Amino acid sequence: MPARSTNTAKVTRTVALLLQGYKPPEIAKELGVHERTVWRWLSDPAVRQEIDRQRNEIAEEARRILAGAATKAARTLVELLDCKRDRVRLDAAIALIDRLRLLESTDEQAAAIQELVATLRELRNEFTDEAESETVALDTPGDEAS
Repeated sequence: MPARSTNTAKVTRTVALLLQGYKPPEIAKELGVHERTVWRWLSDPAVRQEIDRQRNEIAEEARRILAGAATKAARTLVELLDCKRDRVRLDAAIALIDRLRLLESTDEQAAAIQELVATLRELRNEFTDEAESETVALDTPGDEAS
């Protein structure tokens, strides 16, 4: 019976290592077993089911974390719409509207959103061009005090 509990512990450890990104040869070396043994364990339907269950659990937790972060990120973008700097407000608007594509439901809405994003990007480029020309004008020689 002890050999059985040792194998159970090793199979459990195999699943954990696999989910951490280890390859079967690395798992075999880590556990001190033959690589074929690891492959045999991994081919067991119950072990495959456990791997799938744990992967789904990990993926669901990641989705929950990302959903919370996405909500926070969206709130941050909305807050940036009130920033005093035009460029920041414009970039926030572009980012928000651009993300609406994820929620679009018709081709007509998608086209309208894409057109709006293109218009906002043109505005941003105009702001950038104006800011660069102002900088060049301020940096012209002969304005320094002697």
